[in-house]
Amino acid sequence: MGCSDKGVMLRTGQAAPTFALKDMSGRTVRVPEDVKGKVVAIRFWATWCKSCAAEMPELEHVYKNYKGKGLLILAINIGQDKAEAEKFSKEHDISYPLLPDPGKEVTKRYGVTAIPMTFILDGNGVIRKKILGEISRQNFEKIVVQLMKGEKP
Repeated sequence: MGCSDKGVMLRTGQAAPTFALKDMSGRTVRVPEDVKGKVVAIRFWATWCKSCAAEMPELEHVYKNYKGKGLLILAINIGQDKAEAEKFSKEHDISYPLLPDPGKEVTKRYGVTAIPMTFILDGNGVIRKKILGEISRQNFEKIVVQLMKGEKP
């Protein structure tokens, strides 16, 4: 499945598409190489998305509780200026990594057609949950904890 495929439809049980993006500090984050053994939530978002703005601080609470136990949230900003994303991050007190995708290559590879969209991967880089739209802090935490225990969500 190439990144130029139209209508990419990722499903649970599939290996997550690989990618490498730079975070806000310029450090390259590679999936799956840099995230092996972690439960990873890959969130696609933009600053203009009201649902994203409401949900991201909620996910921050879960991240703070579980980042030391193997949770990683990667928030991929779709096609926006790095400064805009950075400002949003500071205003909403987000500490998980923000990864700008200015050319929308990763966004296309994941078949994102609406936001927020979240893919939750197990420690082997396999998609275990795909969420279109908002998710509550409680439901997100439940999925994360199940995956950390090796259970299926």
